[in-house]
Amino acid sequence: KEYNKITAQELTNYYSAEIFDFADTSELKPEDKMIGQDRAIQAIDFGLLCKNPEYNIFLAGAVGTGKTSYACRAAHKIAATELPAQDWCYVHNFKKASKPMALSFKPGEGEVFAKDIKHLFEQVSNKLKDMFKSDDYDKTKMALFKELQTKQEALWDEFSAFAEMHEVMVQWASKEARINMTPLYEGTVIIGDDLQKLPKEIREKVNEKIFIVQEAADEMVRRSQNLEELFVGNMKKVEEKFVMQFINEYFLALREKYKDNNVIDKYLDDITQAILKNLHYFKTEPPDTEDEQL
Repeated sequence: KEYNKITAQELTNYYSAEIFDFADTSELKPEDKMIGQDRAIQAIDFGLLCKNPEYNIFLAGAVGTGKTSYACRAAHKIAATELPAQDWCYVHNFKKASKPMALSFKPGEGEVFAKDIKHLFEQVSNKLKDMFKSDDYDKTKMALFKELQTKQEALWDEFSAFAEMHEVMVQWASKEARINMTPLYEGTVIIGDDLQKLPKEIREKVNEKIFIVQEAADEMVRRSQNLEELFVGNMKKVEEKFVMQFINEYFLALREKYKDNNVIDKYLDDITQAILKNLHYFKTEPPDTEDEQL
């Protein structure tokens, strides 16, 4: 069977540039539809207009058919007729860290709020570090510590006098963190086996005195620990008072700025409480880079 032969020129279509009304393709607008996909276009348009939040649009098909491009153009076209969407900021939930809090804002205010919070943390962090280095803070802390020392020394003096009255010599062994007790008999120190050499009646009296003094020592230690707990509590109150004086102005400024949003006001309360519970983070300096590398 014979076939008609054609030349390469006959297989090529030639178009004159004069038939086009544009200089290059950058002047052309993209096609606003998918060729041959009328049903898909109707489904996308219907899905975008559906207000049910549980309604979703699933796009499937070969790559390059224009499905994603059309869906984006259609979404932008409809969005232009709607009210601007709210801004949403997800913030840390101090009561349940695994469930962040969502804060809503008017369009454009979310980014401003994020910058405000970042600036707040920077200011508070720097301010607290300065506070813990301030002379006023050091003087107040030292005054409370000296008060503790004075009361503990008074307890020790009272205990020592009680022990001396019962002929027991006491000494605080700081290295072992305990009280060493040495009995006395007629003004003489009883060391080692010397106690066993004394008559039974005297040994019993000495042991009884040691027992009484030991009970007094336990009571003195308990009272001393109570004083230390009281010191820690007072120190915490002082720190909280200093902290609020140093950072309150920054929080007040934000509370005033977002006074119409009760959720933000509660969030700022949570930040304040978190700072008060974690003041130790602001008392330590970050390690020097060079030292850390060494």
